Amino acid sequence: MRIAQELGLDLTPLGQSSRRGLEVYPHPATIALFGLSKTIKYKNKPGRTFEGLKGELLRLVTLMEGLSEYDPALALADSPLWIELRERVTSARRKSQLRIAEDQIDAVLCAYIAMFSDRRPADVSVYGSAEEGAIVTPRLGVARIRPEVSPRLAPTLVHAAVQQYAERYPGLTGITESYQQALTQLLDDAGINYLSVTARTKSVASFAGKANRHVDGALSIRTR
Repeated sequence: MRIAQELGLDLTPLGQSSRRGLEVYPHPATIALFGLSKTIKYKNKPGRTFEGLKGELLRLVTLMEGLSEYDPALALADSPLWIELRERVTSARRKSQLRIAEDQIDAVLCAYIAMFSDRRPADVSVYGSAEEGAIVTPRLGVARIRPEVSPRLAPTLVHAAVQQYAERYPGLTGITESYQQALTQLLDDAGINYLSVTARTKSVASFAGKANRHVDGALSIRTR
């Protein structure tokens, strides 16, 4: 409160001042934004392993990259700074390294929540008051996907598939890395000269785009 006063920030939730301060909280926001049944366990607490924290943080990163399909949209996957941040998480070997990346990821998420609150004030919930302190968060059940991008995505099987892919993404990245290492080892053992071996797991945003591809106005789905 004191800092807000010194900076001349209006703390009235959803006020109209050009200089406003908002208090947001990532955990309930992720539940609402991403349609989750429980919070993502990326914060270091007793009993949580490094592998578990890393997988959950990568899951959050992947879900946030899908914000490019939201309203308002936030394009992270093409940002060099975001790509570097994701790489820090992927290559982390210690909890302390995850913590550094976690703080930056939280900052981006909190900034998005503030933007969401400004652009869609009717779709947020306010807990508390300006006098005693208030937290602003997207409310449960809000429409997440931009209508002009994908009017039929949210209520369909496609949306369920995208959510499932997002949940499985951390494990898939590990499989991709293992495949890359195995292929590299095979080439080395065979004495084959090569320039490089690269592998990349498809991002959730890219998966969503392909899963929701339309041809002549109709959803294109292949069945086997």
